[in-house]
Amino acid sequence: MLSAGVHNATLKAVELLGIGSDNLRKVPLVDGQMDCAALARMVAEDRAAGALPFLVVGTAGSVDLGLFDDLNALADVAAELDLWLHVDGAFGAWTRIAAEPYRSLSDGIGRADSIALDFHKWMYVGYDCGMALLRNEDEHRAAFAARPSYLEGAERGLAGGEPWYCDYGIDLSRGNRALKVWTALETYGEAAFAQAITGNCDLAAAMAAAVEAQPLMALGAPVVSNICVFTARSDLPVAAQSQVNADIAQTLQESGEAVFSTTRMDGRVMLRAAITNHRSRAADVDAAIAAVAREAARV
Repeated sequence: MLSAGVHNATLKAVELLGIGSDNLRKVPLVDGQMDCAALARMVAEDRAAGALPFLVVGTAGSVDLGLFDDLNALADVAAELDLWLHVDGAFGAWTRIAAEPYRSLSDGIGRADSIALDFHKWMYVGYDCGMALLRNEDEHRAAFAARPSYLEGAERGLAGGEPWYCDYGIDLSRGNRALKVWTALETYGEAAFAQAITGNCDLAAAMAAAVEAQPLMALGAPVVSNICVFTARSDLPVAAQSQVNADIAQTLQESGEAVFSTTRMDGRVMLRAAITNHRSRAADVDAAIAAVAREAARV
């Protein structure tokens, strides 16, 4: 069970596990959050049909809009229905160290059975660097540990001691990705990261205000965290808006003035700004919106 806006990584995961994405059930959203009543109803329907629901995936920071599920409500339902609660917190989990009102977006995340998050997003370290947290170490280890004869442990020497990190993931040979995380934290400390994450969210809110100040632009949805989605020409038909927004994104990417991505909402291609750079400033937001307005005026 997962919400309609879940990251594609979840679909890939269930394919790799052999479960198949056809067995994923998408739960509708209410006000941008998974509908917990619908979740409970769908689980009951599946169990009555002989299926075995076992997992619900909550979202802390959706890719398209930066939305957050009510994680406490999901944890309550998961406990009642005996479901494993996984939270995709790829970037949004890091709001736990941000200032309010952003910190409370991820309230309840500590009740999850597992959490996935990245350091190469809001912790600003280089690609690639992610982390998985599991509540139960024994279950975590049982899923991945394998000790064939050439990997037998020993009381001492190179094969001595615990832990063996290959027992906690699919990689046997692996680089020390954690080193760059340790270096960043030791160099800057939690307070600097908290300030940067909070600042990114504030800039997204400022971008939303700048969009609303433009007579022809319109937000696709209210800004919740660090993502702002909007159209450059709300006065045009849907197909024309899509073309204009796509053209503007490509033009500004090629010019180097601003890098917007695109997403789709209500059948329209929309401009999307995901602000995850600790060097971004208010002047960058102003310049980016001015560049969009300039290109939009040429249509």
